[in-house]
Amino acid sequence: AQTICTVKRAKITIASIWVFCLLYTSIYGYFSVYYPLCLNDETTYIWVCEPVDPQSLKIVVIADLIIFYLTPLFTSFILYALIMMALFSSDVPRNNKAIEGKWKVVRMLFLIVLIFALCCTPTRVGEAIGYYGTHIPVEYS
Repeated sequence: AQTICTVKRAKITIASIWVFCLLYTSIYGYFSVYYPLCLNDETTYIWVCEPVDPQSLKIVVIADLIIFYLTPLFTSFILYALIMMALFSSDVPRNNKAIEGKWKVVRMLFLIVLIFALCCTPTRVGEAIGYYGTHIPVEYS
């Protein structure tokens, strides 16, 4: 473990994660324009972000949904199902403790997939509604 876990590798991993995140989020900035919007009192401004090309941004949102949500969700579901099948098809003696331990593993694997789905679904649904839903104008008074 000492040869695998080094400070140099940790720094490279952290830098790689930051570069990936910057590139990932810059796609949305590339397809958007930012400008100040004056409110009713003529002294208050808010910054508004709107897509330059809504159709291109919709494609990016769908690709993001497929690559970073649906693919990991289905991949983890399939891999965990294979792990569960391997657990119950193994030649481990069939005593109560072995079966109880296997069911604990199955519950844990199920909870991991469920928590991932529950935590990521509101964000992904919100993005999809934001880009594909109807536009509801907001009035400032």
